[in-house]
Amino acid sequence: MHHWVLAMTFISLCATVSIDKPETTASSSQTGRRVGRQGPKMWDQWSDWSGCSVTCGVGKLSRWRHCIAGGCSQGEKEQQLKTCTFPACLYEDGQPKIWDQWGKWSCCSASCGPGKVSRWRHCVAGGCAPGEKEAQIKQCYLSECDYPQ
Repeated sequence: MHHWVLAMTFISLCATVSIDKPETTASSSQTGRRVGRQGPKMWDQWSDWSGCSVTCGVGKLSRWRHCIAGGCSQGEKEQQLKTCTFPACLYEDGQPKIWDQWGKWSCCSASCGPGKVSRWRHCVAGGCAPGEKEAQIKQCYLSECDYPQ
């Protein structure tokens, strides 16, 4: 028996996101190499927050920005993390479900106008039904459709 759970990532009625100050970490793909002139570091805009790392229980949201001028190491970027909390995970047979990582997002289902992208993950241990997996689905919009008048 297959169980299909659709998680609409753009609607989270039961989710709460902590409003604590995000934790910031910095990383660099190459340390020691400097680019630009020395001085205060200048950063580009923060990326959008990622989706929560879990669909139940406590997880993390993350976003990134890159150092673009000043005393930056080449490839230097910062990450911010915030806690996200969903209702507790449901268990079957008294065992918590353990999920693998989300797969990559599919291509948009439409070449123009509104479409959808999706990604999947599988239940790998615990109280899983055989072959159990779940999907996340988001809306996408690549461009306007050109229709003859």
